[in-house]
Amino acid sequence: MSPADSLSYEVVAQDDLSFLVEITDVSGRNDASQFYGGAPDTLQPRPIRLLIKRALNADGSVVADRPMPLVLSGDYVIGGRPSPCWTQPVNQVVACVGFPYMVKPAENPFLPVAPEFNRDIPNHAIDVSRALDIILTSPEFSSLVDEEKVYYYGLSMGGLTGMMFRLPYFSEPRLKAIVSNLGTLPAWVDGFEDPKVWSEGPPMLMINRLQDNAVRYSGAKETFSLAQGSSNIEMVTLLQGDHLDVIPCPAQAEYLFAWIDHHVNGGPEPDRSVFEGSECAAYGPQEGGTSGCSAGGEILLPPEVKAKFCK
Repeated sequence: MSPADSLSYEVVAQDDLSFLVEITDVSGRNDASQFYGGAPDTLQPRPIRLLIKRALNADGSVVADRPMPLVLSGDYVIGGRPSPCWTQPVNQVVACVGFPYMVKPAENPFLPVAPEFNRDIPNHAIDVSRALDIILTSPEFSSLVDEEKVYYYGLSMGGLTGMMFRLPYFSEPRLKAIVSNLGTLPAWVDGFEDPKVWSEGPPMLMINRLQDNAVRYSGAKETFSLAQGSSNIEMVTLLQGDHLDVIPCPAQAEYLFAWIDHHVNGGPEPDRSVFEGSECAAYGPQEGGTSGCSAGGEILLPPEVKAKFCK
């Protein structure tokens, strides 16, 4: 069954600035089963939540006369997080993909509310591709975006989803770049040891925190080391704050925007000298940082992964 035959969508709400879309995928895929070594099973149709925000001009008016770059943002809570889903975007269309099983109780935001959550994670890269299918083939959305300027930005576990695009099975050739912000390697998924995974495919920028107790920094460095010096992968280290702390860092922000402009829009190469003298960010992996797993990490990881990585 092709994506075109298996997908349907409904615009459940809209205003002048955005569309709230619910996508149903009835292809019966379950990409998770093969990566967890379990018996093949069928993924029941479940909604993929998609919030599409129209691009604004610098003066706050809606861009209506030309297609704009598109960022697909992997988000586990739509809105309210330090991701492109925070505010109305300027000079780009934002599509926030809210993955199924993402809603968590307020008293413990790390705890999945459904046992399918961990097993479903490998499906999320396909969810992003399905959302892109809808955006690029539906007349009401396709006219908004420049299909030659599409990139992915994932925060936290959305950053982990960004890593999945490196595997051949999940490759998404329509992406011009990938930003994995506060993400790391999905340790229970095989295939990342192949150097081609890192040297081929879209360029990737990793942004990780030195003192991150939810996504261990040593794990981020291990992930970066698999690239074996490939120029296709870069890493920026945030020197302040814990996992989702919102701490402005001018050097990191300037480099991120320049990096995206270069790889998506064809702008000049980003200038690494912005990190010179910065107290909040540094280019590349740094000494020290967190290791092991926090309580949140232990909850999220399957038992066999905890035994290997939470020491």
